[in-house]
Amino acid sequence: MRFLLYNIRYATGHGAGYHMPLPFAGFFKQTGNTLDRIVSFIRSVNPDIIALVEVDSGSYRSQRCC
Repeated sequence: MRFLLYNIRYATGHGAGYHMPLPFAGFFKQTGNTLDRIVSFIRSVNPDIIALVEVDSGSYRSQRCC
């Protein structure tokens, strides 16, 4: 059985660009492309069970979507 635990950090991404133009400015980015990359990664691992941490729904980042 394959178990995947993944802290997706509200699907806002990471790296140097996350802190531009101010520290932690990436916290305010929308989830768009990053969420697509996360889904692609999960599919590539093909887990039996998935546990996601820091999932964002209903906020401005996810365009108020479920």
